[in-house]
Amino acid sequence: MRDGNWKLLINANGSGAELYDLAADPNEAKNLAGEKSAVVQRLSQAALAWRNEVAPIMPTPNPHSYLIPRRVRPESLAFSPFIAHTTAHRTAGFPGCSSPARDSP
Repeated sequence: MRDGNWKLLINANGSGAELYDLAADPNEAKNLAGEKSAVVQRLSQAALAWRNEVAPIMPTPNPHSYLIPRRVRPESLAFSPFIAHTTAHRTAGFPGCSSPARDSP
């Protein structure tokens, strides 16, 4: 939240406040939250009141997403295109990879 030269960063639950004076510290290097508790309190109340007023819809996980980790059976890895791709490279004889054709007498 910005108010004049002040910039307040705060978590949605009101914790983790960081306060910066952008006129004196444009790089936001010094957190003034401990020194300016009255400013933090005033801006925190305003930010949390605004958040409650707009009542954002928080995201929920998509149960159909392919990004959700699933149990993988070891036997299903034998047909993985990634495994086949890396195996093909190994048999092509790239340096540092073991290859039955290259390592056999």
